[in-house]
Amino acid sequence: MKRLLMLLGMTAALCGCQDTQQTDTAVPGSPGAAPAAGVVARFDGGTVTISDIDAHILALPAGERPAPGEDLDAWYDQLIRTLVVDRRLLVEARETGLADTDDFRLRQTAVRRQLAVQSCLAELAPEAGDVSAEQIRAEYEARAEQLQAPERRSTFHIYKRLEPGEEESEAESAMLELRERILRGENFQRLAQSESDSESRHRQGSIGWVVRGQLPQTFEDIVFSLEEGVPSRPLVSADGVHLFQVDEILPARKATLQEVAPSLRAQLEAASVSGALDEIAALNATPTARIVDRDELNRLIEQGGEQDPVLMSPDYQLTLAQFRLRLGRSMIGPGSPGSGVSGRVSTDAAWAALERMLRHEKVFEQCQREGRIDETAVARLMAIWEDDALTARMREQRLLDRVDADPQRLRLFYQSNIGQFTPAVQWNLRRLRVAYDDAAMGEALMTRMEAVSAADTPGLDALQRETGGEIDDLGWNTLRQIGGINPKLPPLIAPAGEGELVAPLNTEQGIALFQVVARREFEPRSFEEVRDAVAEAFLRQYTSEEYESLEREVLDAAGFELFPERLGTLRAVGRPGPEITAEQLDALFEES
Repeated sequence: MKRLLMLLGMTAALCGCQDTQQTDTAVPGSPGAAPAAGVVARFDGGTVTISDIDAHILALPAGERPAPGEDLDAWYDQLIRTLVVDRRLLVEARETGLADTDDFRLRQTAVRRQLAVQSCLAELAPEAGDVSAEQIRAEYEARAEQLQAPERRSTFHIYKRLEPGEEESEAESAMLELRERILRGENFQRLAQSESDSESRHRQGSIGWVVRGQLPQTFEDIVFSLEEGVPSRPLVSADGVHLFQVDEILPARKATLQEVAPSLRAQLEAASVSGALDEIAALNATPTARIVDRDELNRLIEQGGEQDPVLMSPDYQLTLAQFRLRLGRSMIGPGSPGSGVSGRVSTDAAWAALERMLRHEKVFEQCQREGRIDETAVARLMAIWEDDALTARMREQRLLDRVDADPQRLRLFYQSNIGQFTPAVQWNLRRLRVAYDDAAMGEALMTRMEAVSAADTPGLDALQRETGGEIDDLGWNTLRQIGGINPKLPPLIAPAGEGELVAPLNTEQGIALFQVVARREFEPRSFEEVRDAVAEAFLRQYTSEEYESLEREVLDAAGFELFPERLGTLRAVGRPGPEITAEQLDALFEES
């Protein structure tokens, strides 16, 4: 009985705010007609009520509710403004036909199927995706030697644009004067703020923590040769002169459990869900969905068969063009130069993704046959998703329109972040792997391979004949892809020259020795080629500032009026907090 009374009291506290809708009176001095009871804001096309706010707060995860001591008035004020902006954007999205685009319809189909499979999975394998702290720690301890945090450098940058008619030598001389001022004691960051033509001047020249593989090779060579606090020599590029300084160097080290726990959790959760999906898919002995074979997929990618289907089922098919949209990235063949912009995926990764989609279709079919899909719940979640997705799409479009309207600002951002829009350096690698039976054999192999890697001879082929093992041609890889082969490998490969062998690594498959066959770099793409990518990258970095401007624009156009005095009841309830747990209730019962 005590538990029931307490729960009823909590419910009354949460819902008490709604009672005020029946007793609120007109707000003295407000323009126009007085708002109805319970209304805390109104705009052209609607109102926001205390019930709206209450429902929104209850749906928020605990981490998104205000922290202890936070200004509740400001929190409620921003929440109301966001609700109004989102409503207006949703209306605009529907009026402009965003819901009728092929892209959005494709996403609708994919999400509906995903929700259906999740519904089925919750019934057939409710434990799928559950990962304990003990499992994460065990995974970390098993892989601790492989989990490396690469060397990072806190880097600052001054950029001076070449003015029309200005000689490179003149611009270089001006940058040398800035360098001399820094060497005499002036602050690099303050000079970047006042002298740089780069967008990074708003961050005192900071381009953040840099690891190998992020910048064009010429810039990277300079940054990773600098001592802390010593400015580089000026570097002249096609459109200006650059000066770098490294403020702090964090050497490569073993990553801590705290650093890698989120990624380990995500990997373990994905593996758990993947295993459950494999089991359900295996039950589907007669799938109707099918995909093209790998050779056909490669042919379509190479020849651009955009309208050819790659996945087929009785009520649904996916063309190559739609498959590209589903991946959200470009597809390239092995060894092709990457774009350096949106993270192209190889045909290997494309094939793996297509196989996962086929498995998902098999699971969907099996769940339908067994009647394991809660269609009512899926429909309810789809309605929520569609509103959220349309609002987000409209918000992104409006923000991109704002950003794109200032090409000069975009060009400056491109110039100061050119590494983001330059294809990454690639290394063509070969690998010799030699298995061993016991520790003594492994130690002898490691000693021999270390000696070979430190000398120029013999080559990888000669060593393979001497020790046995297998040689793999790994093809062209960026540093990120090399890190996927082995997390310890990137800092070994990055400084290596063509034909060079790098220090051997002990892996689960034996001792591995790598050889750099060749290395290639790419010229930066022009601003015009990557303008859309530049706008997206700019927006990711300056979302907050751009959204504030968009919010003001939308609210002004909507004739937004806020009645903060109506929020008194919500303030009286107190800070919205996480729901009380059963254990906390039991403890309270014992105390009483």
